[in-house]
Amino acid sequence: MRLARVLAPIGAILFMAVAVPTLAQDWTGHGRVNGIVTDAATKKPISGAKVTLRQADLPDAGPEVITTNKKGHWSYLGLIGGNWTVAIEADGYVPSQCNIHVDEFHPNPIIQIALRPMSEVKPKENPKLSAAQKAIDQGDALLKDKKGAEALAEYQKALPDLEGDNKIIVLKRIATAQMISGDDAGAVETLKQVLVAKPDDIDALRLIIDRLTVLHRDQEAQQYVAQLPAGTAVDPNTLLNQGINDYNANNYPDALAKFQQVVAARPDWSDGYYYRGLAYLATGKTADAKADFQKVLELDPNGQWASECKEFLKSL
Repeated sequence: MRLARVLAPIGAILFMAVAVPTLAQDWTGHGRVNGIVTDAATKKPISGAKVTLRQADLPDAGPEVITTNKKGHWSYLGLIGGNWTVAIEADGYVPSQCNIHVDEFHPNPIIQIALRPMSEVKPKENPKLSAAQKAIDQGDALLKDKKGAEALAEYQKALPDLEGDNKIIVLKRIATAQMISGDDAGAVETLKQVLVAKPDDIDALRLIIDRLTVLHRDQEAQQYVAQLPAGTAVDPNTLLNQGINDYNANNYPDALAKFQQVVAARPDWSDGYYYRGLAYLATGKTADAKADFQKVLELDPNGQWASECKEFLKSL
């Protein structure tokens, strides 16, 4: 590897001018070494591989870096006899190093090095991450079976060894497990952790809005509605629950506005028409209420609201 050049005081430069020839004499001699570098997978020669020769235990004692030719061959004449290390590097390959003994007065054997491609090298397995992945897989299976408490326990085992996006993903699964277990307040606190790390996470925003609505914490839910990216709609189920909360609080205009959004988002959903019909009645809009109750019967003539809508239509 070529080092960056730096400016040095004049005294230091003079010292280097005196010292370098002395160092050179420490490792120069009559020995000749040569070798061939090939691809371990294809057996083909590797051109342009870097070969670094260093006297054993002296990392600065040796010639400039050599590169292999088109046939993967390299050679050097002028090494002192003794023990040397040969380090080979090439782009896309795992570096290799070997120790050799140089004879100044007899031929030295050809050094044959086969480099392994990086693509064939499997990364070392991190035991902690492997255990975490196993816990996550078990948690996912339990979550699929709606076993919230058991899934939560598995996810919590994995969490300490995770970071970044992996941690965010598992935190959202923890929130889901808490929701399945009926711990909506716990799910809200978990989702807040997600949103501290990633404030624009749409899934987390929608979930926390929904859970806060279920907990009748509508004012707090609206703070997160404001964080949704422009053009992102609130889930119709959440809007329906928010509208029901407003209706039960006798806030009929706001309830009606939310039920309008539900119907616009889900025109095939009878629940939206049923609750909007109730809001119309509460605000004195009888004709609109009748139209919604008739729509409920069209969409779901035998559904849970059918008999009640028939009674409303008779009385209206």
